Amino acid sequence: MTQPPTIKQSYIDLLGMELICAAPKCRHSKLLPLQNFADDDTVITIAKRARCSKCGGKSVNVAPRWRPMKGSGLPV
Repeated sequence: MTQPPTIKQSYIDLLGMELICAAPKCRHSKLLPLQNFADDDTVITIAKRARCSKCGGKSVNVAPRWRPMKGSGLPV
């Protein structure tokens, strides 16, 4: 089984990591810059230690926020 890419391996293509609280009554979300993470972190390692800053919940979804592709019409 292949290992998930690390922050360092994906650094050029990432804007940051979006963390979204999974608590139905909260759903707080925040985009954290890559400087908040170690080079060898992965989405999995970040999710294991994530905690919602609003409600304190430990059920947090983590998703990479990729840079828009050139020519997509989105600001780069």
